[in-house]
Amino acid sequence: MAAKPKKTASSPAPEAAEVAPATETTTPPPSPPEAAEAPPLDERGRALIELLDHKRGDRRMAAAIVIAELQIGGPAVLDALRKAVRRFDDPTLRRYGAEAIAAIGSRTIVQDLRPLLKDPEPEVRDTAKRILSSGKGVTLDDLKDMLSQKDDRQKTSAIAVLGALSGPAARRLLLEQLEDDSQRVVDAARDALRPMLSDASGIDALEAVEEIQSLAEERRLSTKASFALAVIDLLGHVPNEGAADVLTAISAMGGLSLEVRTAALQTVRRVIQGKKPSQKVFRFLLEILEAGHPAALLGPAADALTGIEVPLALEPRVRALTTSEQAVARRWSLRALGTLDTAPAAKAIAKAVEAGDATDREVALETALLTASGKSALAKLLTTMTDEAKARLVANALKKTATTLLPAALHTLESAVLEVPPGISQLILEVLKQVGGGSTGKAQETLLDSAHRAKKKGQWHDAVELYKRLAQGNINDAEARFQQGLCELKLSRRLLSRGGKSNEPCILTFHSLIRARDFPLIERLKSERLTAEELYFLGFSLAEHSEAAQGLGGDILTLVAESDEDPKLRQMAHNKLVTMGFTE
Repeated sequence: MAAKPKKTASSPAPEAAEVAPATETTTPPPSPPEAAEAPPLDERGRALIELLDHKRGDRRMAAAIVIAELQIGGPAVLDALRKAVRRFDDPTLRRYGAEAIAAIGSRTIVQDLRPLLKDPEPEVRDTAKRILSSGKGVTLDDLKDMLSQKDDRQKTSAIAVLGALSGPAARRLLLEQLEDDSQRVVDAARDALRPMLSDASGIDALEAVEEIQSLAEERRLSTKASFALAVIDLLGHVPNEGAADVLTAISAMGGLSLEVRTAALQTVRRVIQGKKPSQKVFRFLLEILEAGHPAALLGPAADALTGIEVPLALEPRVRALTTSEQAVARRWSLRALGTLDTAPAAKAIAKAVEAGDATDREVALETALLTASGKSALAKLLTTMTDEAKARLVANALKKTATTLLPAALHTLESAVLEVPPGISQLILEVLKQVGGGSTGKAQETLLDSAHRAKKKGQWHDAVELYKRLAQGNINDAEARFQQGLCELKLSRRLLSRGGKSNEPCILTFHSLIRARDFPLIERLKSERLTAEELYFLGFSLAEHSEAAQGLGGDILTLVAESDEDPKLRQMAHNKLVTMGFTE
């Protein structure tokens, strides 16, 4: 089994640009004179040279391996190896031939292996880059010479080698290529620099930022967008906070296109993501949102600020943005305030829930639930609202986290059930119901006691308003609805006595009790000791209201027909029952 060639020490290099395969017709560069006279080629050397061109591929490969192992040099051997690495039909020979050239220490190794950096076979390209990146036989002068050529292929090959070599000198040479007229060269330089910059640390990273900053003059950046975008992209790969400062400076250059300034802001986000940027950077981005123009920069600035903790010293300015004319600024500020568990931040969020547009309201509700202060502010807001549609949104949000409401917030809700409009009171009770424990019971008992006292005093209107708080929405207390209907009947009695209207509140309330199947409505009416007149007109109106209510109306009229209180009404009730077919 043939021995494996020795490999030069190196680190993995970035992928070279894809190129056309080498061909047999490629003329190898002339061999310069060696530093020392090579020993005369013996029979073994001549045999190996012949084997490099053998018709069998395994023989060719074995010859290259032996040359590398024994380090057999000389002009004739080197020329044979140059031809071997240019055989388009044998990628294995190209790879082992490159190893052999490296092993014998060719002074022209850059020129010898340069074509392999564009080889169509990845293994061959990797071998060439690994050898060249070792630095053996490679000088910066060689690479500078290649970069000075007009041929893009030579430039991109040199760039690939520089990327493999790495180091400050290589980095500086690569940065110079960013202003090349060829986009292909610029792209190759960027590809080579990215991993080099990403691996930099400490002083090396700081120096990299300073070197790139020296290129970031407004005059130079405004000349060519591709150059400006390359500079911005590379700053995004340097793990140094100074990169963010340079990027914000670029985005502030009014002479640059919006495309370039936007790219700078987008890269700022990449640089500071997951880190705590300086207040200088935060303040700069905040000022873009405050200024409100140019509009194209607002989104990138807000994106860059997203996820960054708001410095307490700048919180008032962030709160002020909740009323900005720019939707992007408003919604960023609402999300940012949601990370602060402070009363002023929570108050600003709650105000946006009440006064903002639909999207602002949605964002504000979402962020308010993130902190205890935010939820308390929502609870307080619910007790002051009059728009039931908006109030329901707030109540639904609070129900999601009702069990985490602070005692003070619960007390605010419990205390408000008597003072707010009935619809809002219902929503509060729904929230308290989600809390569980004694909150709902305490609020309901308060309402019932007040309602019963008002009813007992004949304060029918006040009693109706209080019972409504327990008889609507998801609470839907049937007893409270019944009591509400009784009080409404007292208020409507005289109107009913003049003919009755089926749309009277009491009729609608009693009609709704038909759905409460387990509620003993007739028995409860008996226990209330209503007058025959009240019962008659309630029964009559229900019988005329709808088919579903006719049965209930007939049952109530039966109570009147069986009563001894008023003979005239008793006869009238009987007549109506006959008309309805309830009796003969």
